[in-house]
Amino acid sequence: MNLVYIGFGLLSAFMLLIISLPFLSQTKKKLSPFFSTVGLMLSFIWLTFLMTGGTHGLKDWLNGGQAHYLLMTQVQSLGGIEGMIAKLEARVKAHPEDETAKGMLERLKN
Repeated sequence: MNLVYIGFGLLSAFMLLIISLPFLSQTKKKLSPFFSTVGLMLSFIWLTFLMTGGTHGLKDWLNGGQAHYLLMTQVQSLGGIEGMIAKLEARVKAHPEDETAKGMLERLKN
């Protein structure tokens, strides 16, 4: 996670350097657009951090795709939805008292 923040910080510093190049030869009076741009960029970075819920929110957002991928690979390893239904039907047939399997089978069929 820290690598994401380090990369984000380096990218931001690089962008500021590129934006500042035309302004470096200007007089102090003409530097105000540069400082306005820097202020807007820092505000954007700060708002992005806050809107993602800080460190934990951003980590959850970034890992959400990974969790979805892992779930999909588990479903595929069971033979997809049809395979899951077949396995649950066999489970319910072998253990009719298993309410969890019955509930899962009902949800999958709907």
